[in-house]
Amino acid sequence: MFASQAAPGQRLMDVVASPSCPCDKENESGPFCRRCPFSDGIWEPLRARPQVGRARLTNRDGSELALKLDLEAVLLVGGRGTRLRSAVPDRPKPLADIDGRPFVQLLLDRLAAAGIRRVVLCTGHLGEMISSAFGERFGAMDLVYSRESTPLGTGGALRSALPLLRAATVLVMNGDSYCDVDLAAFLAAHRSSGAGATLLVVEHQPEAERYGSVEVEGSRVRAFTEKGRSGKGLISAGMYLIERSSILDIPSGGPVSIERDVFPRWVDKGLCAFLTTGTFIDIGTPRSYTAARSLLAHVRS
Repeated sequence: MFASQAAPGQRLMDVVASPSCPCDKENESGPFCRRCPFSDGIWEPLRARPQVGRARLTNRDGSELALKLDLEAVLLVGGRGTRLRSAVPDRPKPLADIDGRPFVQLLLDRLAAAGIRRVVLCTGHLGEMISSAFGERFGAMDLVYSRESTPLGTGGALRSALPLLRAATVLVMNGDSYCDVDLAAFLAAHRSSGAGATLLVVEHQPEAERYGSVEVEGSRVRAFTEKGRSGKGLISAGMYLIERSSILDIPSGGPVSIERDVFPRWVDKGLCAFLTTGTFIDIGTPRSYTAARSLLAHVRS
């Protein structure tokens, strides 16, 4: 129903790295030969820009997809956390405690386990506390900070971080939500769709009206429903794969919501969706934060 995953009897490796690419090695034109389906006309010579690093994505069974993918991550951690302030009054929302760890550390752990080597953190409210907590390195990952002096919203923060981004494809994650997803399958689906952006969506029943829903047909997003509608529905899980060329399309210089202002405008441009059945939780309200503390206490990476 949703964007392509491995068919029965087909390995995900066959979806992500087609055997039509015979070289699987660096050459003058890029990490793979021009026949590789990952090229899609977006690869540039490695010598033309800094190498992003080796993304070591893994399947749920632990098997490794060791591919040199032009991929890095952005964490949107600049929100003011107004609704959560009664429960977390002394720190920015991404530093809310989960079993003795800041919430955003769970996201960094997931990215590190997937082999991401570079993360840009878009900070705002009390952003100096985030940069002081994590510094410039987290394990093998480089951490870079894009600091906003005035609130820019999720879309504005991403657009403002564009000069810091090196990769053609960016994994964007909200800094206040967690979703269990097969990152390799998510990336494979995005690549195979040819879309400028792919949303991770999850079926959510409790408090669905708090999020708004996403209407999907096949792998394409058809519409967004405003918050307040009750009942079952697909919701955005706060994780997106976005091409650099699409980020350029976001207006710069002022506040922009990626959810309200950008994604609805991209529907007619082929915005895609990828469904996960994994656990989804956010920490936006005291009630959901309490649930997250219980649910995520066992999560380590």
